[in-house]
Amino acid sequence: MKVAICGKMASGKTTVAQSLDGFKVVSMAGEVKRVGRELFGMKDKDRPLLQQIGMKMREIRESVWLDVLIREAEK
Repeated sequence: MKVAICGKMASGKTTVAQSLDGFKVVSMAGEVKRVGRELFGMKDKDRPLLQQIGMKMREIRESVWLDVLIREAEK
């Protein structure tokens, strides 16, 4: 079973997800941050960079971040 939790920033999504036993927690932001760190040397959260990464990758393939989430959830 797959469950998606969505909401505004800092609304408690991760807290709710961690309270669900037997589920793997994956995050769209986690992959965007990984790209920022590995490809651009991001040390601290750089919101403008992360937004650009997210938007530019979607220009290449609109479903890219959903595809990443599904792949991570299936591991």
